[in-house]
Amino acid sequence: DISVGKAGQDHGGNILMSAGITVENNKNGGKVEIYSGKNDNSGGTSGDIFIATEAAAAVDHPAPSGGGTGMILLSTGVSSNERSGNLNLLTGSSTGGTKGAGDINMIVGSGFGGAGGDITIKAGDSTTSNASPDGATGGGIYVTTGSSTVHSSGDLVMRTSSAAVKL
Repeated sequence: DISVGKAGQDHGGNILMSAGITVENNKNGGKVEIYSGKNDNSGGTSGDIFIATEAAAAVDHPAPSGGGTGMILLSTGVSSNERSGNLNLLTGSSTGGTKGAGDINMIVGSGFGGAGGDITIKAGDSTTSNASPDGATGGGIYVTTGSSTVHSSGDLVMRTSSAAVKL
C-alpha cells in the first residue's frame, strides 16, 4: 500500500510517480506501467484497477456543506516537433469460449438540484498554414459498429431521453 497521511487544517498530501527523463536525441523517456494481478487458473479474472477521486465530505461524513469531488485528467503531453501521443481506451479481446469482449461505458452523473453533466466529443483543429503530410485538415470523428462473421453488425443508435417538463 502507498498512502499519504491525513491533513488537519491544510490540503491532503500528494503522491507523485514520475518516470526517468532522457537528454539523448531520438530516445524516449521512461514508462510508467500499472498492472493488476493476473489469475493463472480458469474461472477467475485478473484484478481490477480503480482510479477515482474520493466522494465529497457530505456524502460519507455529514458536514454543514460538502465540497465538490476532484477531477480525473488523462492527457498526453504537448509536442513541439513531433505528433503528440495517442490516448487509447480499449478493452481486450475475448479469444475463447462463449463470452464476449468487454464494453466501454461513458456515463455522466445526474445533477440532483442542478443540470446533468455533458459529454463532449471534439476532434482537433489544424492551425498551421504550412503544407504537411497530414494535409493540415482538422481531425475527423469516426463512429463504426462492430462487424460479425456469423450475424449482422452491431447497431448504431442515437436518442434523447424524455423530459418530465419541457420548457
